[in-house]
Amino acid sequence: MTVGTVFERSKVPLTKWWMAAHMLNQGKNGCSAHEIHRNIGVTYKTAWFMVHRLREAMADLAPAPMGGEGGQIQADETYYGNTSKRGRGWRKGMKKNAVVALVDSDKGTARAFHMELGVGANVVREILVTNASRKSTLVTDESPKPFRPRKHGPEAQNPAVKRRKARRPA
Repeated sequence: MTVGTVFERSKVPLTKWWMAAHMLNQGKNGCSAHEIHRNIGVTYKTAWFMVHRLREAMADLAPAPMGGEGGQIQADETYYGNTSKRGRGWRKGMKKNAVVALVDSDKGTARAFHMELGVGANVVREILVTNASRKSTLVTDESPKPFRPRKHGPEAQNPAVKRRKARRPA
């Protein structure tokens, strides 16, 4: 009965699996493995295993392109990690990790991509081509570094550029 599901080859009773799935889905922010461990009476290691299996089962394997006709997609990059000034090697160059995010505010969806080799125009363009609809409008910030809106589609725009053009005297 459990063959081919996330419950396959698990010694945890199905009632505990269903309780864990309910706890993950009931809240807006999900649930931690530690909270499941406390509430359903399994070890933390088992709760961690259950949470990871359930989250993997809920992942979208073939996501459709974001945006669409008349839709807007917001794209931005950020850096995280190594923020402590007291940490080792702070003066030798801080190695921060880059993340590129795409947000479709009309549908309320977002996708984030960890950039292991840094943010470059070619890598960001590949992300845009594979994850954004060409019929949508691309909205970025003022950063000229990674985003090349003209390559994404004819309707791509940068609101900061539009504002600059509007301020110039005729």
